[in-house]
Amino acid sequence: MRKTYSVLLLILTLISIFSISLRIPVNPETSEGPIRVLTYNIHQYFIEEIGEVSDTEGRYIFRELLDTIEKVNPDIIGLQESEGARITTGNINGIMWLAHELDMYFYYGPSTSDQIYGVSVLSKWPILSEQTEFLPAEESIERVAVKVKIDTPYGVFSVLSAHFQTNSYKLDRTNQAQALIDLVGGDRAIILGDFNTRVNDSDPAFNLLNTTYNSAWLYAGNQYTSPDGYTIDAYDPRAKIDYIFLSKGDWSVDKAFTIGNRYASDHLGLYAEINPI
Repeated sequence: MRKTYSVLLLILTLISIFSISLRIPVNPETSEGPIRVLTYNIHQYFIEEIGEVSDTEGRYIFRELLDTIEKVNPDIIGLQESEGARITTGNINGIMWLAHELDMYFYYGPSTSDQIYGVSVLSKWPILSEQTEFLPAEESIERVAVKVKIDTPYGVFSVLSAHFQTNSYKLDRTNQAQALIDLVGGDRAIILGDFNTRVNDSDPAFNLLNTTYNSAWLYAGNQYTSPDGYTIDAYDPRAKIDYIFLSKGDWSVDKAFTIGNRYASDHLGLYAEINPI
């Protein structure tokens, strides 16, 4: 009887140890190496083939998009034009699908009923809090920014993803830039987005962002005038409107470059590897 009890105790002990081991990730995230960050306007998972209007055909680009993202294996992603879960854009929740395929946490942003282009954040680390901010839009359709706080091996910090108004509505875009700055506040933050503003010192929206924050592209040793940093259009990049901005004094940048092609979106994505200071 005592032998049976000892065997039973041993079995229960082994089960307990085995159960604990199942709760330990096979590949736990560590704080080794830089944080890999990506911002990407994904054109609502849909791309039009280049050609004459009468010959233009559209198709969904889920697989091309996923393959493009997987090549850089980002820890944090800010997506714009990420709305896809309604009839007009395929009725597919692409963010949930991407998060599942990439094994990431996500915040979807505004609900589909808001009829907005959509902005989202995906993270390899847990999201502690979520916030959607409707940006000023007196002259044009509504735009939003989302803000999340994530719990990482490098500490807790904020990540924002935003999509500003186009060049036709400069006043709205300027007000949106100021609203985004107010939303960031004094946080240690990574700010990702399609800000629809080209590198232009006379553009108030660009100036607000570029003087308040550090540009990852510049801090990686690149020049704004370099065609290597152009993000639109993907088939023939001629301008830069997608940026990764960083709160000042909080980050260093190892490298930054564009990714993608015309089969994954109408924009190129912007990728950077950063380190907390």
